[in-house]
Amino acid sequence: MLYLVDTNVLLRFVDRSNPFHLSIRIAVRMLRQDGHHLRVTSQNCIEFWNVATRPLEKNGFGLTPPETERLLQLIERLFPVLPDSSEVYKE
Repeated sequence: MLYLVDTNVLLRFVDRSNPFHLSIRIAVRMLRQDGHHLRVTSQNCIEFWNVATRPLEKNGFGLTPPETERLLQLIERLFPVLPDSSEVYKE
């Protein structure tokens, strides 16, 4: 089965200080072991970038663009990005 991973899951997946980090890591591992396919969209990546680079005092992670890029590369490797086009929006 194919699952679309929510941006909130991605954010908690990379944030080791988040109380849900371990639970999300375990859930992702179990789904993958059971043969499920986990995917993201370009929108997820945009939302992740916005939160990751937003200052801490504005409810973000306060990461630099290079740090965020490294995390996005990890995300894209673990959760391939689904193809996107203007036709997807219409559908």
